[in-house]
Amino acid sequence: MALFNGLLAALQRRGVVATDFVARHTSGLEAALASAQASDLADCDLPSADIATFFDWFARTEKSVTLYSQGVNQSSAGADKVNALINCIC
Repeated sequence: MALFNGLLAALQRRGVVATDFVARHTSGLEAALASAQASDLADCDLPSADIATFFDWFARTEKSVTLYSQGVNQSSAGADKVNALINCIC
């Protein structure tokens, strides 16, 4: 969850969020961004250079696919984890 919350915050900082699409089709962007900005990337236990590379690749790629296993949504924070993924693909 921290990785994709960090990604959402990074996409916003870079100005690559599809704000017109988000305004037309979603609600709650400000709350999602506030939650994303509060996430701690240290929870990912990944090298910061790898995280930066992932964020850069994602931001520069026109289309992407995110896959996850059932374990993600079957945890005690499953809905939050899936929302973190969904927030980055709109």
